[in-house]
Amino acid sequence: MELLRDIKNTSDLRAVKDRDIPRLCAEIRKFLIEKVSRTGGHLASNLGVVELTVALHRVYDPMKDRILFDVGHQAYVHKMLTGRMEQFDTLRQKDGLSGFPRPDESDADPFLAGHASDSVSAAIGMARARTLLGENYDVVAVVGDGAMTGGLCYEGLSDAGASREPIVIILNDNGMSINKNVGGIARLISRARLRPGYFRFKKNYRRLMRHLPGLYLFFHKVKEGIKHRLIPQGMFDDLGFYYLGPVDGHDEKALEAAIRWGRDLKTPVLIHAVTVKGKGYSLAETAPELYHGVGAFDPECGLKNGEKETYSSCFGRCAVELAEADRTVCAVTAAMELGTGLESFAARFNRIKAKKTAAAETAPAEEIPAEEAAVPAEEEPVMPAEEVPDEVTEPAPGKEAPAEDNVPGKEAPEAKKAPSKKKKKKKKKKPLKRRIRELFPEKGDKPLEV
Repeated sequence: MELLRDIKNTSDLRAVKDRDIPRLCAEIRKFLIEKVSRTGGHLASNLGVVELTVALHRVYDPMKDRILFDVGHQAYVHKMLTGRMEQFDTLRQKDGLSGFPRPDESDADPFLAGHASDSVSAAIGMARARTLLGENYDVVAVVGDGAMTGGLCYEGLSDAGASREPIVIILNDNGMSINKNVGGIARLISRARLRPGYFRFKKNYRRLMRHLPGLYLFFHKVKEGIKHRLIPQGMFDDLGFYYLGPVDGHDEKALEAAIRWGRDLKTPVLIHAVTVKGKGYSLAETAPELYHGVGAFDPECGLKNGEKETYSSCFGRCAVELAEADRTVCAVTAAMELGTGLESFAARFNRIKAKKTAAAETAPAEEIPAEEAAVPAEEEPVMPAEEVPDEVTEPAPGKEAPAEDNVPGKEAPEAKKAPSKKKKKKKKKKPLKRRIRELFPEKGDKPLEV
């Protein structure tokens, strides 16, 4: 670990050449796996923010600027790069290195974290204090997409966006909390990941137009006007943030450029970085929920799930026993079955899912409404003569009219005499819903929604 060994502070980090940054990130991951596998701790989340944390420390000065990590369990790399690397053998031990940011541990930790969704409110408070006191420092908060599902986070975003204070929020989007994220906000954020080329276009466009400020302002107003009328606004734009992203969360150079740009805009900015939880350790990438928080383990063999009793597994086992004895017992998870030890309970007593499945299997076939049911041939509604299409022609003499398509549940109509040559055949009109079922059988009995 040649490069990592020489990193004692931000100046050392900024002295690393761009071409050596990927190698430095690989050394950081190797260090994390080696140390956390001995002491236990949060592994997968920290492996996912290596490039992001390196980029943050190459742009900001952690001893002067305020860098906040939501929850704080993903701050291990931050601690490594701020002079605490030698203490990692004592991680989460008595009188040792804390697993979360602690201001009494280092001036680089501005906030005692440990709770989800509160970093944005803390950051806007620090930004307002800076303005009121006339001080000069930047404020940035790193928020996971899991924390973004908490209501407290949106109180802070609403306040920060309306404040117009220079502040940067970095959304670390790996699609997971401890388990996979659920809910409408998680779906909304996932849709924002589908625009990776937009950030590159926006950056290159601003670089091209910065020498022509008048022309840029004109085109910006035109673009914003069109966007507001034709394109639904993004949630973060509506809250008052300048949105940058999505950015590849494992491309340190791209992250560094986005963070510098966001800092220099001097307005509320949200940078959307897409990362992989457990990046660089194949076992953690495959099962990130297992490697979120770990005890000591052999990194070569990986974790053996269930090899020893934990508080969570004991709780889960007792919950199953209670539910077996009392069918009214119900468990509500914090959107993380594995982290709360309730995966066995969910597999055995997921009554809501079981009820829906049973209802779908036992539901009677939908009956055709009375008005759609077949009627006797003599009462079948007919198309008025003036509405007969051109292609409906008179049958040849001696030939029967073509039979109507068979409809389930309908008896074949009685044979009719061929009409005279002087009369046009009146085509029978099928009910609209029946025609839709015939045209779109895969949609069932329900018409298509427009």
